[in-house]
Amino acid sequence: ISLLFSILKLKYKLKVVGCDHTSTAYKKNKLIQSVRNKLLTKLDVMVALTPQDQEYYNDNKINSVYIPNGIVTQKIKKTESSRKYILFVGRLSEEKQPIEAIRLFMENQVYDLGFKLRIFGHGDQEQEVLNYIQLNGYSKYVEIIVGETNPDIIYRDAYALLMTSKIEGFPMVLLEAIVREIPCIALDCPYGPRNIIRNQVNGFLLDSLNNDEFIKAVNAINSIDMLRIGKSISQYNMESVVAKWSKLLKKLAFD
Repeated sequence: ISLLFSILKLKYKLKVVGCDHTSTAYKKNKLIQSVRNKLLTKLDVMVALTPQDQEYYNDNKINSVYIPNGIVTQKIKKTESSRKYILFVGRLSEEKQPIEAIRLFMENQVYDLGFKLRIFGHGDQEQEVLNYIQLNGYSKYVEIIVGETNPDIIYRDAYALLMTSKIEGFPMVLLEAIVREIPCIALDCPYGPRNIIRNQVNGFLLDSLNNDEFIKAVNAINSIDMLRIGKSISQYNMESVVAKWSKLLKKLAFD
């Protein structure tokens, strides 16, 4: 849509703000990327969801401002939690590496700590993931739930959220978990998790998906002050984000 409006702007007197959900870290064909960037320079401003995205836009002479996604904290229901699940929430696709999440859980025998791995999502690797669970006899400890969209159900009774993505944009699932006082363990992939997770405050960033690093993070979660978790993402409060959007639109209106 941003590209479409950049073309329309060449003909009509429009003020256009672009914003991509997809991270600039995703690799594209060089020619396509070059044409795409040239078109984006025609926009009045491109909203970057992470500081790294803004740096990329600025390096390519695309006018940019950093405004992250926000979350409405007032509507979050605080309920009692049995804290018996490790969660994976996201597309079952190659870049999200759901099989790596299952491998980490099973090889480290996290089930012996009284947890189950609960996977919410669907995607082109869904059948592959189901086959992996069945062939290895993991069904007792790992379950796939497809079609659930209610976050109050998804995050209920969670001990932690696990993100194994090798590439991310701005992962809202981390905000959704943290605002519910659920610590997150994520691979420190380009962009995304490193903008949200603060080590030993609301979770842990993993340098790699090796077993030692993962199980240390699982065991260290009990040392996190649960009362500080939600406060650690105050900059993503919807009121703060809306104020940034309002400032940007007012500036464009009077330029």
